[in-house]
Amino acid sequence: MTDNQHILDQIRTHLHQAYNLDADRIKALLPGFLSALSGYVDEMEAALANNNQDELVRSAHRIKGALVNLGLQDLAGRALILEQCARSPDTSAKDPEMTSQAAELAREIRRLLACQAAS
Repeated sequence: MTDNQHILDQIRTHLHQAYNLDADRIKALLPGFLSALSGYVDEMEAALANNNQDELVRSAHRIKGALVNLGLQDLAGRALILEQCARSPDTSAKDPEMTSQAAELAREIRRLLACQAAS
């Protein structure tokens, strides 16, 4: 089992335990949850490309919330750090460290999404 497949199993377990969803309901809802997450990543990447600080804060916040709802606390913590960094008046959406953090977070989420699409 791949790491991402393991993460998808963790998500399913979390959705069952946290929201009392059965396997059929999870199977029906999970693609929509992951599609929304993909859209938030697209928004984050566009915000970085456009040097749009406000949109970067919003998209990082949305990503964080989506990851928390899926039970992915480690990734959500990284999104929180990105959100806080983006809120800082001392940084811009072109800050190399912030851009690097956002790119790595996006890569990890996209790998997870690709795994879901393949299953």
